Amino acid sequence: MQFSYRAKQDSHNEASGVIEAVDLSSAITHLKQAGLYPLEVVAIALSARAAGKQPDNGRPLSRQDLALWARTVSQGLSAGLSLTQALHLLAEQEQGRRLGSVARKLEEEVTAGMSLADGMERMGSCFSAVAVSLARAGGAGGALEEVLQALAEQVESESDLIG
Repeated sequence: MQFSYRAKQDSHNEASGVIEAVDLSSAITHLKQAGLYPLEVVAIALSARAAGKQPDNGRPLSRQDLALWARTVSQGLSAGLSLTQALHLLAEQEQGRRLGSVARKLEEEVTAGMSLADGMERMGSCFSAVAVSLARAGGAGGALEEVLQALAEQVESESDLIG
């Protein structure tokens, strides 16, 4: 399987390209072994799955909603909730808002056996490719809670810089 990637070589340079690997986890491992820090790793053969994307009105989540989503799910996992329970809690808290319906759809996907990253990917442009890749890497590495916490902090600091 082929994956396109964007990675940091050092503090000033980025690299991008295509890597062949068995799965996403292997692709990330190969990049790290090559001395690269993966920023985005996406399977190239996504076009077949793209047809299964759920409608999202073509809008990504706002920075505020993305940070709230990531922080709430991370805190739920930290408190000992399962992923589906954390998503359900967020869906209930944000009921009547777009974030609530996004959380509800993700809860349904995860309950049906899909990974969080695959569910995020099916949401169309609600989540950036970077957010999906981070969730995929965190899930594969058993560090989903930490990755989502870092994502929330990154989005919040970007928002502070933008104003």
